[in-house]
Amino acid sequence: MKMRSSRSWQQRGLRLVVLLLWLLSCWLMMPTSAWADEVRLPTRLEQMQAGNDQAEVLLPDWNQIAFNQLPAIATDGAIDGKAWSEQIGYDISRVWRAGQTPDEFLKLGDIAAALRPELFSLESIGSVLGKTLEQASLADFHLAANQTIAHLVEIVPDLGNRLVTTVKPILALFTGQNLVDGVAEALSEKISDFGSLTIAEAIDRYPELGQRFLGDTELFGFQVADLPNLSGVQLQQFDQWQSSFVQEVPGLAAVPLGQFPRPMGVDVAGIVMRIDMIYNVAENHRQTTISGSDVDGFAVPCQVRDCAYIELDDLENEGRSVRGAIEGKQWVSGKYQEVNGGHGLLTAVGGGKEPTGRLPFGSLFKVVVMEPDETQDSVDTALFFRACGGSSGCTPYIIGPIPFFTYRVNAKMFVGLLTQLNSEIDTSTPTGAQRNGDPGRYGSYDPSAIDCYDANGQPTQSAPVAGGTVQGVDIDRMARAIQAIESGGNYNAVGPYGCADGGRNCGRGLGRYQFMNYNEFAAQTIARKSGGQAFLDRVRSGQRPTQAEMMQFFPPADQEQAFRNSLSALAQRASRQIDPTTGRPFTSGRLVERIAQMHHGGAYSRIDSRASDGNITTYQYGVRARQNYESGGGAVSSSASGSLGAPGSACTAPGGTNSATTNGDGVAHGRMIHPLPGTRTGSPFGWRVHPIYGDRRMHAGQDFPAPQGTPIRAADGGRVIYAGRMRGYGNIVILDHGNGLQTRYAHIRDGGIQVRVGQTVSQGQTIAQVGSTGGSTGPHLHFEVRRNAQAGVVSGTPVNPMPYIRP
Repeated sequence: MKMRSSRSWQQRGLRLVVLLLWLLSCWLMMPTSAWADEVRLPTRLEQMQAGNDQAEVLLPDWNQIAFNQLPAIATDGAIDGKAWSEQIGYDISRVWRAGQTPDEFLKLGDIAAALRPELFSLESIGSVLGKTLEQASLADFHLAANQTIAHLVEIVPDLGNRLVTTVKPILALFTGQNLVDGVAEALSEKISDFGSLTIAEAIDRYPELGQRFLGDTELFGFQVADLPNLSGVQLQQFDQWQSSFVQEVPGLAAVPLGQFPRPMGVDVAGIVMRIDMIYNVAENHRQTTISGSDVDGFAVPCQVRDCAYIELDDLENEGRSVRGAIEGKQWVSGKYQEVNGGHGLLTAVGGGKEPTGRLPFGSLFKVVVMEPDETQDSVDTALFFRACGGSSGCTPYIIGPIPFFTYRVNAKMFVGLLTQLNSEIDTSTPTGAQRNGDPGRYGSYDPSAIDCYDANGQPTQSAPVAGGTVQGVDIDRMARAIQAIESGGNYNAVGPYGCADGGRNCGRGLGRYQFMNYNEFAAQTIARKSGGQAFLDRVRSGQRPTQAEMMQFFPPADQEQAFRNSLSALAQRASRQIDPTTGRPFTSGRLVERIAQMHHGGAYSRIDSRASDGNITTYQYGVRARQNYESGGGAVSSSASGSLGAPGSACTAPGGTNSATTNGDGVAHGRMIHPLPGTRTGSPFGWRVHPIYGDRRMHAGQDFPAPQGTPIRAADGGRVIYAGRMRGYGNIVILDHGNGLQTRYAHIRDGGIQVRVGQTVSQGQTIAQVGSTGGSTGPHLHFEVRRNAQAGVVSGTPVNPMPYIRP
């Protein structure tokens, strides 16, 4: 009996082990939640083709997933589309913040090709959601608020035939009730009684009323039902419907993606593959890929460094020796590699680059492998969206990352259709991302800014340089050369206290790259945070920061972005300095030394300075960085222009011609004439609340509103030291008048720059045309005067320009 009992327990134990192994295998074959445990998307089981087999795979259930139910975006970002607004017909600009869901930053134009939202009306949206939207606040229907009354009469059935007194929001607008700030009365003689006038009769009698926008009066007290028949109007009938955010149409953010007029995922086609192996950034030279873009194809090789990827395979039975056609294909990480993307006019946004990946669910978003983790046998994926401008094309997929599924080894993964398996295009490009650190190019940056540097070597975009060379220096190799001297990868490292450059710069090295606290890129990043300036003051006085303070004021992502921006700017600046050992500009190994010296001792440190931080002199620091740079076979390219635009070059804005007029005499008279005579003054020099960003900041010039294309005159004679695009300014011309005086002429229209760098101009000569590029709310000239400028270099302190303008 005892033996029988013992065997029974053994059998039970064996069954339990088998059951546990089966459960473990099921767990390994399933995707986990996306990045964070609390992020979960509804899924459904679908029978799919898997090589020669059929398999059930978990897919997102698009009938249960809406824009406001997708995970939040992980980083800040922005697109400045004003440069293309005239060609597109509406503005694709937007700013997004980490934590926002896609309905908050996607516009109807972005999703039109994939989902056709413009075919919806509020009535049909309500039908999908099983509720009426008639009681929705009219204030929440931004698209309606942005229509003129005349246009509403055209598109809303029977609206024009209704009495003014019976349509409450229009009555309030026509009688001047609760007008929003900045909106004047409807007519010079206020109308209080419209009697028996219909809306059509009223706007026929008083045409000014027809040109008023519905949103010129406060709409919070009104419902959609207060404007009869509005809910039945298709969205495509509203002016500028493409520029409305998804969340600005009542109910639209909650509509499942599978229930749009062009539903998502109804005819999902493609195959399923098994994740066989997961490799991190140590891998290089991958050829048999299935990742890329709809521009380059989906077989873009990774022939350089940082080829993190997942290797895919058929669904194989144990012991099966047959090798399938899709076995061993590699899906490369888009966090570490990027490819060409975008279509039409908007290809220029983001430099035409996007993370490598696939479009298994169609064109709405791109699925990107992010962080393959060998230690955990898991891989994160993310979604990237794009902005679109109708027939003008779409940007690359750069709006992301939005966390998607996390997969484990042996999980089944839907990859869509495998096409273009023999791509002939070049290799993908490294993004410069750091493992478990900086997210690289797809972090907090302005993807619309053009890769260009001003004449002072300052980057005109906030994006970190993603690999490549600047003035012949490989920025990634330069970063590694400096890192080898520094903290060994410790983002919380704090160096010894010391002073450099004759005692003018004192403090400590901070973080992984030992940024001195007086480094302009580190200092600007830190000072923007609450309490950041006080932190810098403490470090400057000798106090040692704690780890908590380092994470608060200079976290890893900020360090990585500041580092690459800094090195790129220093490379530009150093290449224009004269090497005292040769009497010529710095080149080759000496250029590497000088960049490192400036990183250690400050951008304005003396060349070959023997000043020390208590551990190493600035000169020694440069020599050691050069040794590290060259030890791996690195050499400085003979190209002086680099890949990001030479300093002082004309970085022409999209659509710009940069056509130049003939040279003038260049004579500065010491007094300035008005650059836009006869125009009124707009926003003055001084502190103000920014009209776009809403924060309090310094306005460094004087604005002069004027019609698009109005000629801009040179306020005085001088030489053009910059003519192109600059972040915030849009298209800009900068003149150097000598004696430390410079003037800036900003927001020039695309194609409106009429001078070139190096050209001399006369006082009163036409140099450009008024526009509304950059951070602008309408056509105007932003005019600056700067004093104490360095000759020939974009610099100087802004001062009030009005006292300089004389009759």
